[in-house]
Amino acid sequence: MEPIAFVYGLGSVLATLLASLLQYIQQRRRTPTAQEVTLEQRLDALARTMRESSRLLQQVSAEIEVRAATAERLKDEAQTAEQLAKLNQAQAEAVAKLVGTVVGGESKRSTRQSVLAGALFFIGGVAATVTVTLFVHPLH
Repeated sequence: MEPIAFVYGLGSVLATLLASLLQYIQQRRRTPTAQEVTLEQRLDALARTMRESSRLLQQVSAEIEVRAATAERLKDEAQTAEQLAKLNQAQAEAVAKLVGTVVGGESKRSTRQSVLAGALFFIGGVAATVTVTLFVHPLH
């Protein structure tokens, strides 16, 4: 190790220790010790602390009231939504029943019409076959 680096390092350490010592001494002179604080100063500090506590307590109480009101509003909205869901479910069931009735009636009528149309086509086919056989290809 070089001697110049050693000297610089040692000087830095000594300067840091000296600065820390001076800062400590200066701080001790500025802050009074517990014995030097008077009763009036301690009462003033207590009053400030109590005022701050009171202010914080009011803020917390207001926040709790806001949250309680929000919770109540959300509860009411949930109940309303549930009632709407029940109402909509009842309406959906009524519509499904009505559609089933209409479709069921239409289905019966449609079946009758299909059978009738099939029978007419069958009779028409038989008539056409007989006509073609008699007039176009007469029996021998």
